[in-house]
Amino acid sequence: MKDSADAGVITPIERVLLDGVVGMTSEIPLHPFLVLWTLQHAAGEGRFISLREAVMTTYQNAGQKFSAKISAFYVGFFATVISSVLGTIAFDHMKHVAPLATQNDFLQGLLTHAAAAIFWEPGERVAMLMQAQHHAESRPVLLRNTLRNIWREKGLHGFYRGALPGFCANSFMCGCAFWLQTLVLKCYSPERHQDPLVKMQTYLFAFMLSAWLGTPIEGIPTRVRLGQFRKTAPGDNTAFQAIKTIYALGGIKSFWRGAMTSVLGGAMYSAAAWGPDVASALLQRR
Repeated sequence: MKDSADAGVITPIERVLLDGVVGMTSEIPLHPFLVLWTLQHAAGEGRFISLREAVMTTYQNAGQKFSAKISAFYVGFFATVISSVLGTIAFDHMKHVAPLATQNDFLQGLLTHAAAAIFWEPGERVAMLMQAQHHAESRPVLLRNTLRNIWREKGLHGFYRGALPGFCANSFMCGCAFWLQTLVLKCYSPERHQDPLVKMQTYLFAFMLSAWLGTPIEGIPTRVRLGQFRKTAPGDNTAFQAIKTIYALGGIKSFWRGAMTSVLGGAMYSAAAWGPDVASALLQRR
């Protein structure tokens, strides 16, 4: 029988399970924003779709049944939920290990995202292709067909298409978020720094602001990831050509396409940072 001192302690196995649950549940509100982001970037060249237009287009083109309309916001969900579970476990583990390697908050965020990106990138790549095809053809897209097509095109490397620019974009966002969170945390008294509500508030603010700052960079890997669907010239599948093409479509403002979607998605993404700690604290209070 456990004594009172150990009653509220979360074991490593329980922490991993908790991370998995957080990863799974956070993907439910996060995934629709990935669907909307993909639609905004998979639209016709030079055509800009607002967040409201993306929501209405997704809803109206999904058929008459309400279940079909809801499902339209979850195209590719099974691909991302698996990667989200594994990525959140890696994210939470590295978040606690990174401070042992460096005291720089930005670098801690970069290292933390790097560990999770190994799992997140393939799921996002598969989901984006499924979503782009679904929006273009207005018909169900099977996960196994998308997996088979990617494998036939490039093998394992195909699942990481656009991973390097995606890594740079999201690592920048995560590094900024960790740095901003530390700055905002200074507005609270030291005794409140471990308060679950304070952690949630500071990470939410930090990730939302960082997502807005990172929007211009995130659009680049999105275009590269969608290269297979677009059937564009080979040059359009590199980060450098993607930058040139995005600028040619509408100048600087083209890089801010989907900014509001990115900010709201950043709020959901922040759950990977505060979710496990908050859930653990609540369980320990039982």
